[in-house]
Amino acid sequence: MLSLVGSTTDRKQKGENNMKNIAGTINEVAGAFVTLIKGLVVAAIFANILFTTTFDPVGGIVDLVNAFLGGGLAGLLGLMVFASFSK
Repeated sequence: MLSLVGSTTDRKQKGENNMKNIAGTINEVAGAFVTLIKGLVVAAIFANILFTTTFDPVGGIVDLVNAFLGGGLAGLLGLMVFASFSK
């Protein structure tokens, strides 16, 4: 009887470890994706500074901030929440 309890506990610990591994993998993939997007935005900004392009990332960022600030207090709170996600 004791071995059944031990094996159940072992399975539970393995399941918890698998969930931790899965959560860690998802976190790593999301982090890599965010890093890739940040790099592409920086490259687009530098390309726009050096060359005349039809893509205007700086104008897009300015429009985004203006949209938040144009919303009054709710827009400012939304901007603060949005900025808190970029830790």
